[in-house]
Amino acid sequence: MIGGGHGYYSPAIILFPTGMISFSFFGELRPAFTILAICQFPIYGLLIDMITNKQKTLCLIASFHIGLVLLIFLTVKDL
Repeated sequence: MIGGGHGYYSPAIILFPTGMISFSFFGELRPAFTILAICQFPIYGLLIDMITNKQKTLCLIASFHIGLVLLIFLTVKDL
């Protein structure tokens, strides 16, 4: 359980929306999405490092991240 065993998922949703999006589709956390959540921040870093326009890349990553968080909070009930 996330949140000290009390089933409080909001911090995990905010930090790892790529993994927690599985709640929107399946109603549970799936192993493939857990792996995606583990790789999320290294992928963000790799994108920022590889792409020359850093400002645009940061804005796109932040928009993607915030959009996923909002999608999860709007579609999933009983978290």
